[in-house]
Amino acid sequence: MTIGVIDIRRIMEDAKSKIEMHAKKTILVLDEIHHFNRSQQDVLLPYIEEGIITLVGITTENPLFCINATIISRSIIVFEFKSLQKKALLCILDLALKDKENGFGNFMIMFLHSLSQCTELIRMRQFIGWQRCLKLEKIQIL
Repeated sequence: MTIGVIDIRRIMEDAKSKIEMHAKKTILVLDEIHHFNRSQQDVLLPYIEEGIITLVGITTENPLFCINATIISRSIIVFEFKSLQKKALLCILDLALKDKENGFGNFMIMFLHSLSQCTELIRMRQFIGWQRCLKLEKIQIL
């Protein structure tokens, strides 16, 4: 979804009215914040400084290059997440295939092809995230 400065201001004003009326702060989660340009990020700044919102920005880029330096300076902490190891990916895939409540465990399926495909990609040390593994499984199930 693409939003502009006007949309951001509207969302921020909603957050401001929530804090004024109900004394409830807003946690704003922006996935792929690196796609926000400087003017979009600048609109957030006064609301961060006033404590109206708590910003959680998620990016695959280096935050020091793609996020406004003023926002970074107001940050409490920056987390860096690393790629999962082969063993962890295989474990996640195995759990998803066995989980009857939240995974694919209730399906009577032939998943050997896609499982071996994920496993082979992991073994070949090609990058594959856990989301991609599960998507490959879901495609095979459907």
